[in-house]
Amino acid sequence: RAEDFFLVHAAVRRQSGEGIRRGYKVAVHGYHADGPMRFNAPVGTDAYNEPNSFHGPREDVSAKEPPLAISGDAARYDHRIGGDDYTQPGILFRMFDEGQRHRLFHDIAAAMTGVPREIIDRQIAHFSQCDPAYGAGVAQAVRQTHEPSGNSAPASAGQRPRAAQ
Repeated sequence: RAEDFFLVHAAVRRQSGEGIRRGYKVAVHGYHADGPMRFNAPVGTDAYNEPNSFHGPREDVSAKEPPLAISGDAARYDHRIGGDDYTQPGILFRMFDEGQRHRLFHDIAAAMTGVPREIIDRQIAHFSQCDPAYGAGVAQAVRQTHEPSGNSAPASAGQRPRAAQ
């Protein structure tokens, strides 16, 4: 029967990744590498945000739109200018009791298993800007859960990096 053929053909196309969020005969070139129904994500495409530390996409300032005159000049809003990204998390951190802080430190350290050391250090600097005790607690938890050799391998063979899950 023809409808059985089409059902089988559709199932094969789904399993092979054909026709799912990509062109049937023309490849689509984008930075989105994974997500629901993605069966054939290319290896090494995890860095699709900018800025990133893995030589992923970079902003191309030549592609910016020119300012648009609407009762004066309008341009893209840069949310990084004048923003305070540290006060609110610092206030929340100071509201935690010792048990909550301990769990936070160790959850963050466990989530950083497999992360390059330079990125861990950068994150700890951000936590320290929220509250010095926040950065110090995460740094101590990282030292306890990661090997002292400077890399971010798990301290015991029983731990599994979250990034690989």
